[in-house]
Amino acid sequence: MTVILLLVSGCSTSRSAVTTKEDFSKKAIEIVDPYLGIWSYSVSDTPMGTVIGEMVINRNMEEYEAFLESEVGKTTIYNLSLNDNAIKGTFDYEGYEISVTGNFAGDSFTGQMGADYMIFPMKAERKK
Repeated sequence: MTVILLLVSGCSTSRSAVTTKEDFSKKAIEIVDPYLGIWSYSVSDTPMGTVIGEMVINRNMEEYEAFLESEVGKTTIYNLSLNDNAIKGTFDYEGYEISVTGNFAGDSFTGQMGADYMIFPMKAERKK
């Protein structure tokens, strides 16, 4: 009689394990999607001086959603387009439709916000 003994060993890490297909899908999207995350931004030369805040970009299946939050409040970016490392969208502020445009390069973002003829430079870095 021959007995085959199979030993199984594992290693432990501080990272959380991917345990379901849904978890794996979420982790995969986070790794390859260049837009997702929290971006610390600043918009300079505005009538209120430099405005700093966070731009949060999430993805629900195929659709993106983005929010801006700063000392002046929280708002949703509408008409959102994210492709080819670029963002386009608008939000409402005190009766004005403000446009947001710009380009992503890794963990950096350079763009602008504006309404009518007023354009303000915008920069952001993805939070780690």
